[in-house]
Amino acid sequence: MEKLMSVKTFFKLTFFFLLLGLQSSYGSAPEVLTRAITAFEQHRWNEALGSFLNVLREDPKNSQAHAYLNLIAREMESERRMQREASRLRMLADTSKRLDKRQIDSSKLE
Repeated sequence: MEKLMSVKTFFKLTFFFLLLGLQSSYGSAPEVLTRAITAFEQHRWNEALGSFLNVLREDPKNSQAHAYLNLIAREMESERRMQREASRLRMLADTSKRLDKRQIDSSKLE
């Protein structure tokens, strides 16, 4: 899985790429849009991001590319939150196991 970035970093990179005005190095705008959508569907966020930015360089009013950029930001943020939650759940599970090992068998006290 690709390393995830924060939404703030995403927007900084988006702005940076737009300022650079990167030209598409592998095809016309429709071809790049198709590749970008494919990358998006396969959760290859960084590749999709770059491709959609290339589409916007050629066609700044392309509503489909703008919409996908918003979706990428949401998906990246969602994955970041899920990873954080999974980490917290692992911590809780580990703590619970350690506490269970420390418990005294109360049936011996009777």
